[in-house]
Amino acid sequence: MLEIADLRVSYGKISALKGVSLRVEERQVLTLIGANGAGKTTIVRSIMGLQTLGGGVIRFLGEDISNMKPSKRAARGIAIVPEGRQLFSDFSVKENLLIGAFFRRDRGRVGRDLDEICEIFPVLKQRQKQVARTLSGGEGQMLAIGRALMSNPKLILLDEPSMGLMPAVVNVIFDVIGRLRDQGKTIFLVEQNAGKALEVSQMAALLELGEIVLWGDSRQVARDPKIKECYLGG
Repeated sequence: MLEIADLRVSYGKISALKGVSLRVEERQVLTLIGANGAGKTTIVRSIMGLQTLGGGVIRFLGEDISNMKPSKRAARGIAIVPEGRQLFSDFSVKENLLIGAFFRRDRGRVGRDLDEICEIFPVLKQRQKQVARTLSGGEGQMLAIGRALMSNPKLILLDEPSMGLMPAVVNVIFDVIGRLRDQGKTIFLVEQNAGKALEVSQMAALLELGEIVLWGDSRQVARDPKIKECYLGG
């Protein structure tokens, strides 16, 4: 579904991505782990068209989207849950969710999908009229995920969905990711909580200093000595 080949990004004289190649198959969850500053968010921004590329190709469903505008990528079926959530803070919860459906043509199903999102995240149903900026961090993350799902995406980009959240909320978020996986959703997951991310994904890659240094089945990656030592607490 998604293919990244020899992706290169620089910030001035600093090389952030040094020829990254990755592939995400349909109905697969791929998790990308790595330390702060490794370049994980740069990859997500590149896929969504929010980052200028220095080289390489990004293909989605066989189409070269390397130079496509973010809005067109969204219309093709790519949804992003960005780091920091980036909600429309002065809009209500319901309005934020409906914004997620902006590019949809099957308007008749939007109401049904809104109900399903509120079933997944019951707190959003209770808060539908509440302004987004008044939500807690966990509620805001649920809203950001719900907004992405409202686009009925073919590919979901999740950038650090557990960052800054309480453990109980982290469990809720990963339970939802597992539920989406079981429904056959295709997910590109960037996450520092390697233990949780490896449990919920089928494939995994380790990014270090802008390069993929490890790639494979998530269970195999979890057994790698380096992963155990540096990301799973030994």
